Amino acid sequence: MLTFSLPPYVKASSRAIENAYVIEAVGLASDEVRGVVVDNKVALEQIHPGYSLALLPLTDDTAVSYADAVFYADCFSYDHEIPTVALPGVLQWKQAGIRFVLWKKGRTGAARDAYRDELAAGLESVNVLRFGPFFSVRFRYQGPVLLPATTGQPAARLKYSSKYRRAEKEIHLYSLGLKQLDPLSEYLCYYRVLESASGSNGKRWLEDNLDRLPSTRFGMLPLSRVRPGSRRRTNLFTILRRRAVPHLRKLQKTMSCAAIARRFYSTNRCGIAHGESIQRWDFGPDFGDVYRDMWVVKLMARLAIADKL
Repeated sequence: MLTFSLPPYVKASSRAIENAYVIEAVGLASDEVRGVVVDNKVALEQIHPGYSLALLPLTDDTAVSYADAVFYADCFSYDHEIPTVALPGVLQWKQAGIRFVLWKKGRTGAARDAYRDELAAGLESVNVLRFGPFFSVRFRYQGPVLLPATTGQPAARLKYSSKYRRAEKEIHLYSLGLKQLDPLSEYLCYYRVLESASGSNGKRWLEDNLDRLPSTRFGMLPLSRVRPGSRRRTNLFTILRRRAVPHLRKLQKTMSCAAIARRFYSTNRCGIAHGESIQRWDFGPDFGDVYRDMWVVKLMARLAIADKL
């Protein structure tokens, strides 16, 4: 249910609006996204007071498919470092055949709603485990605005298709990593980005590009103020670099870039994905190594995506 008046540039019929898809952008601060148009096709409007984003077609001719909704969710996830999910409609729900194992058949609507609620709650826990309580990010491209209400025009236009389609698969893999509860699965998703972008096992690409990380900046992604009255503006990418760059430099003191690449692939990636020599989920030293390496691989995945765009 929408909790706001439609902006005047949304001309779609009420039926098209009712069938619009919703993206759960888990970790987005409240009341951030208003007056945003994506690809000149849909308006992106945040539903107060939560983090849900409605994809409202501008006209009946610009209604997006569920595949487009998933793509937009992945792009928003990549832009904002938060887990997102494009909520399935009735058709997608039936095609996927997902339901709670202990729920009886015939309660499809209630099961779908409960499943979506629990999924969002689980993704909230992912954010808490990764960054701590009270975590939320601001919208990268604008702050809260009243411009659309006064001028009748969009306040921001995002061109996700022209900007990100060339790396659609890699961005999907990256956004999948942001949904993972444990560091081992998250690491594997980020490494798969390197494999996809490089067209190989990623070792040579890492060897050639690890030295680029310390000097690479990833832009500004402001965090929402946690303490009332605080004026400090914190960039989430600065925090991520503080995790990754010192660890990489520590590794480079005793290892070549080729040796680091072998560690990231052979020891970590293969140890997670295959059963011969496994990386254990036991909070031991090996687990800690993968956890610290993950922050390096994560930012290298962003660098590989940027190279492909």
